[in-house]
Amino acid sequence: MGTSRKIYLLRHGIPVLDEPRCIGITDIPLSEDGKRQAKKIAEWLSKKGMRKVYSSPLKRCVETAEIVAERLNIEKSEITICRDFREINVGEWENRKFSEIKKSKEYEERGKNIGYYVLPGGESFAQAGIRFGECLDQIRKETKEDILIVTHAGVMRAYLCELLGKSVNELFEFPKPYAGVTVLQEKEDGTLLAKEIGFLPSSCMDQNEIRRLYDLSQTPENVRQHMTAVATYVERIRKKMSELIIQDITEEYPWYLQEECWKTLKKAALLHDIARTKPHHAKVGADLLEREGYKEIAELVRYHNAVRPGDSADKSILDMADVLFYADKRVKDTKIVTIEERFEASYEKCKSKEAKEKHQKLYLKSIAIEKKLEELTGGKLL
Repeated sequence: MGTSRKIYLLRHGIPVLDEPRCIGITDIPLSEDGKRQAKKIAEWLSKKGMRKVYSSPLKRCVETAEIVAERLNIEKSEITICRDFREINVGEWENRKFSEIKKSKEYEERGKNIGYYVLPGGESFAQAGIRFGECLDQIRKETKEDILIVTHAGVMRAYLCELLGKSVNELFEFPKPYAGVTVLQEKEDGTLLAKEIGFLPSSCMDQNEIRRLYDLSQTPENVRQHMTAVATYVERIRKKMSELIIQDITEEYPWYLQEECWKTLKKAALLHDIARTKPHHAKVGADLLEREGYKEIAELVRYHNAVRPGDSADKSILDMADVLFYADKRVKDTKIVTIEERFEASYEKCKSKEAKEKHQKLYLKSIAIEKKLEELTGGKLL
């Protein structure tokens, strides 16, 4: 049985917020960063062809919806406002500082049953998810085409729990970055499938966003400079492959001729050490990027300093992760060095037998990638 349409759930962009507060139905506008995010995701959504836009009545969603609608050539007056797509009402906690909330008697109790606990004067996540689902079901009955719904993280997470048969207490397992998209696919029998949850296309990442992520992770300036140097070396590899490729590799390397793949790879290079000062920095950095919605970039970052399952000393086919891995190994601080120089310098840090064994595996992987790149380009990489 085929599929009939897609339903796009979009979280609003970053709102204006001076300090951490519990914000549900408090009506706050988009920040400048939020407007920038909305414009970026609008560009991606413009290629999806939907003509109907629905929104929560709260300003941060309406403003996001208006920015997207403009890119879709839809009049603001055509946006349908749906009250039941608003965020959860957190009652007495509304617009209060989290530092104050943690002192309240309800804080610990709610934490034990977060999906179903009803705050005084408010509602539970479960109740919010139900009203969201009922409103969506009514819209589905009235429409046949692809639609876009601009809404909030809490109510969306609660709805997804209900849709996927999970306890609403598990709602925070779903990533819901600002301006992140969740794609639901409706089958011909009316069944809804969650195809993508809380993601941002890598095309939405620009220099402003990269700087925001650096600041979020408190990445030191010297590490930022190293990542910039690695990204520059990725560009050098690309140029070398373009100039000196000696065989038709488009079948084996479908990503090689795709401009967007190289852009994604360069962005991964600019972020691969974002959590460099933390233990297990590749995993920590990748997890951060995944929470922020950049799943494709996150996977490249996750393996930039690892031997993956299936890696061998004979690299017959290179993928994007291999190129990032190799570029990182050719740059020490901000200087291009040979593989031998890079690994001689890092060997001194290996104090245990396990560390030395890992070091050797990484070295052999680097040599294998270099050998394959030289084979593809017909000469040594500078």
